[in-house]
Amino acid sequence: NFVKGDWGKSMETKRDIKDEFISKLPYSLIIGMGGIISSAIIAFFLGYLAALKDNGIFDKITRFLALFSLTIPNFILSVIIIYFVGVKFRMTNFFTGNGASSVFIATAVMSLYLVGNFSRIAKSHFREQMNETYIKFAISRGFKKETVLLKYGYKPVLYGLLSVVISNFAWVLGGSSVLEFAFGIPGIS
Repeated sequence: NFVKGDWGKSMETKRDIKDEFISKLPYSLIIGMGGIISSAIIAFFLGYLAALKDNGIFDKITRFLALFSLTIPNFILSVIIIYFVGVKFRMTNFFTGNGASSVFIATAVMSLYLVGNFSRIAKSHFREQMNETYIKFAISRGFKKETVLLKYGYKPVLYGLLSVVISNFAWVLGGSSVLEFAFGIPGIS
């Protein structure tokens, strides 16, 4: 019956499970896909800037973001955001508002947790491209390193970044369920 599309009735709401699933799917997709796409775009440029100068400001920012995402769980950050943004400064109502601010902040938290790792991988791929012969040749001809690296060395970086993005889709679905629960978003979780 499941394969045919008959998923049964919910014991709690007495509604068709398939209809409930489809009605809640957009929230989860917005958080998950929005977080992963925005983090990949930001990570590409952060990785590029970090690769230009070792131990520069952007290299330190990407290190901090990667370490931050590994040490602080996203539900702890969610509680802190809810306290400061929703309770202390009363900038939004997370649980009684229209839900747009909750979805936006949950997507931003998801992106924050992915951008550190993605940017370190992009930096690594950009550094590898700096050692390629065609990049060194273009720089020796008088072109700026920044221009050559971004104009000709971006494709291998995108391939590496895309492979990491694809491998993180499962985490994104699990991470979005935690954020949906923390912010009271009526998603799949």
